Amino acid sequence: MLGRAVEAIRLTPLLGKVWLDRSGLVLRTLVVALMLYGQILGTYQMWNDLYGGPQPPVSGSREVVSMRIDKKEPTNYDAMTWKSLDFTHKTMMRLYGPKPPTMIYRVAWNSEEQTLTLTKFGSPTWSATFSYDLPEPDSLKLQGSMDGKTIEATLRPLPEKRYELMNRGFHWIQELPYNR
Repeated sequence: MLGRAVEAIRLTPLLGKVWLDRSGLVLRTLVVALMLYGQILGTYQMWNDLYGGPQPPVSGSREVVSMRIDKKEPTNYDAMTWKSLDFTHKTMMRLYGPKPPTMIYRVAWNSEEQTLTLTKFGSPTWSATFSYDLPEPDSLKLQGSMDGKTIEATLRPLPEKRYELMNRGFHWIQELPYNR
């Protein structure tokens, strides 16, 4: 800064010996590489579970057209009543009932036997098995038992939501406001 010569500073090994410093550097590099490998592997496995492999026979959101619990029509306020089922991910199903919270289950599809098995995330010993039938492209029939009750349900696809912003297009410059 003042235009004078500066003497070189001798760097001493951090751990006292050069070979210990180099061993520490190698160990640090291995730990970082293993952490990075674990993150990449976990992300790949999660992506493969959700989107990879064969597609399930049913996907998308379905609303309940008719439902019978123990061969009786349930009331709208019954806790076991379903409003809709969401099969957006191939290994998960969201069950919407008359009141929150939404229940999320793991789904295992068996295309040969035409069954689906539900399990809870918090309780792996709990399970419910349903047989499914696709009599028409826009109809799904489920029959099975859940929590000790027999359930029969007919479902149809929910209409796709139409958002105004997605339909009217985007314009950088608008001559007039959209709301007039």
